[in-house]
Amino acid sequence: MQTNTDGSDSESTPESRSAFRNMGWALALLTVPVLYVLTLPPVRLTTFKVGGQPAILNPPKWLRAYSAPYDWLIEETPLRMPLVRYTIWWMTLFDDDHSTRPPPLPMNP
Repeated sequence: MQTNTDGSDSESTPESRSAFRNMGWALALLTVPVLYVLTLPPVRLTTFKVGGQPAILNPPKWLRAYSAPYDWLIEETPLRMPLVRYTIWWMTLFDDDHSTRPPPLPMNP
């Protein structure tokens, strides 16, 4: 076994490698849903902006499928208000004519 200049072993134990690998998987499993939630409103709004009125009234099939988990979070969980506010925030960023900005939501549902 080799030792580093600080006296520690250069070879890691199987347990430490396993713990590091598990931490990587846990981070990935947390990152993917968070990135999905953070990116869905701009993806949806970009599709509507590029597709125009028909895309708003009849979203593409891929967008309906991609949006389904997000829509479920809004309809079925206590995350409704934060997600709606986040979507509205994105809408204000995409809004070319700020006179059409939606009114603010009430603080308490």
